[in-house]
Amino acid sequence: KLIASQEPVMHVHVTHDLSLMAAKRMLFERPLVWQDREPFLGGLGMTLKENNPILFVDGEEIEIDKRLV
Repeated sequence: KLIASQEPVMHVHVTHDLSLMAAKRMLFERPLVWQDREPFLGGLGMTLKENNPILFVDGEEIEIDKRLV
């Protein structure tokens, strides 16, 4: 949905830490490490930058594979 959108858009999803950790595992394409655990009220964000999906997590911008979103 994010990549197909023709206008600026924001999706907000509220879920549990286990779901966020599963999403991180998929987006990082690796097993989780201790630092990937979600802190209380933690989360992640995603947007497009020059038509490439960018993940915001722990104060970092991480480019991710388009096939995963």
